[in-house]
Amino acid sequence: MNHEATTLAGRTIAVPETRELDIFAGLLERRGATVLRCPLVAIHDAPDPRPVLAWIKRVIAGECDDLILLTGEGLRRLLACIDRNAPLLREPFVSQLAQMRKITRGPKPARALRELGLQSDLAAEVPTTEGIIALLSQHDLKGEVSACSCTAAIPT
Repeated sequence: MNHEATTLAGRTIAVPETRELDIFAGLLERRGATVLRCPLVAIHDAPDPRPVLAWIKRVIAGECDDLILLTGEGLRRLLACIDRNAPLLREPFVSQLAQMRKITRGPKPARALRELGLQSDLAAEVPTTEGIIALLSQHDLKGEVSACSCTAAIPT
């Protein structure tokens, strides 16, 4: 590969990203580009943690059979909410997660489970919402109570 093909000197590149923005921008900058960071999406915690904690308490009480994780960020934010507002709930929440069937949309929620010493019980073949629907359509869910964890992205 010639040097001209690997340099971006003299170019300005806008990066419309939020997650891993600095890593991606750094890669471009090392190649000589001027980078304009343009985060388009921001992820915010719920302004009131009480409904989140109430849901967590329902999970701890065994009211859910399954947990569907669409994102790793969703699980990490649930744990962060616990850590900030009710740290005594962390151990019972993680213990209950170990008892539940954990269904993941892709590798990121599976990685978040591994960080807790847990693993996915069912994983979508295709890491999309449609993949989760296809996966669940193969299982008899009569009488099951499933909970879903996701992250709301709010345009900035």
